[in-house]
Amino acid sequence: KGIYFLTSRRALSVSSIENINGIADVFKHAPYVTRINFKQFLWATFGVQAHENDIYQNQLLYDINAKELEMYIISKYADEIIETAKDERKCYVDYYSTLGIEENEKIGVINFVSSGVTQHFFEKVFKNPNTNFIYFATLVNFEDVSCENEVHTVYGKKLSSYTDSANALVRYYLTAESIFSSPNEQFVRFSNEGLPVYENIDPQRDFSGIARCHEGIESFFNDTLKNDTRVISRDFSDKFSDYIFGLAFSPKKCSLSAEIKKKLNIKDSFSPDKSVQTVSE
Repeated sequence: KGIYFLTSRRALSVSSIENINGIADVFKHAPYVTRINFKQFLWATFGVQAHENDIYQNQLLYDINAKELEMYIISKYADEIIETAKDERKCYVDYYSTLGIEENEKIGVINFVSSGVTQHFFEKVFKNPNTNFIYFATLVNFEDVSCENEVHTVYGKKLSSYTDSANALVRYYLTAESIFSSPNEQFVRFSNEGLPVYENIDPQRDFSGIARCHEGIESFFNDTLKNDTRVISRDFSDKFSDYIFGLAFSPKKCSLSAEIKKKLNIKDSFSPDKSVQTVSE
C-alpha cells in the first residue's frame, strides 16, 4: 500500500521541538547562511513572529554571530516556540494516526535525495523504530546528522554533487526535485481542523512548465508499457538509469530551451525573494 505522505523539513523540525534542547537542534540544522533577515528566519525556522520592537528583526543573518543569535532566540522566544511546536506536533501526529499504520507494522519512507535532516526530525516526531528510509541517494553530509533507523539507497551513500560527477542523479538532483513537485507551495503544518497549510510565497510559482514535465513522464511510461508489457518485471541497472537521466544535461545530446530552464526552479520560505535556478547555463 502506497501513501502520499505530506511532509517537509519545516513541518517536521518545528514539530520535533519539546524543550530548549529541541530549539538548539533545529537551529543547528537550519540553513543559517541564507540571505534573509532575522524576522524572516525566525518565522521560517520556528513558526513564530518577531516581537514588534525586536532589535534584530531587520538585520541580515550575515551580520549576526550564530551562537549569539541562538542564545538570543532561546532567551526571548523559547516559550512561544515550544508552545507553537506543541500545537503543531499534536496536529501532525493526529494526521499520522489517520493513515492506519499499526503499532508494530514495518513501513518504508521513500524520499528522493537526502542529507539526513528530514529523517532526523521524522524520527524525533513519530518515534517509530519499524521505519525504513529508502532513498535514490544520500549526500555526503548525511554522516553529520544523527539518524537511528535503517537506510537503503539505490545509487549510493554519502555522495557529493561536486566530486561524484559521474553520478548524474546526484549532480543534478535539485533539477529533478524541482520536477518531482506538487502544484502547492511548501507544506508547513496541519491546522487544528486537520487541513494542510502551505507557505504563502509571493509571487506564486508558475507550475505550468512542471505540469508539462509530469505529462511527459506519464506519457513515456504509457507508451513504454504499450510496447513492452513486461517492462515492470525487467531488471535495469542503476548505471543504465543514471545514464538515461544524465542525457538531459548533455548539451550535445539534449538541448533545453530557455523557457524550460526558467521553469525548473525551487522556492521556499528560506529564499523568499527569489527562486533557486536548478539548471545552470
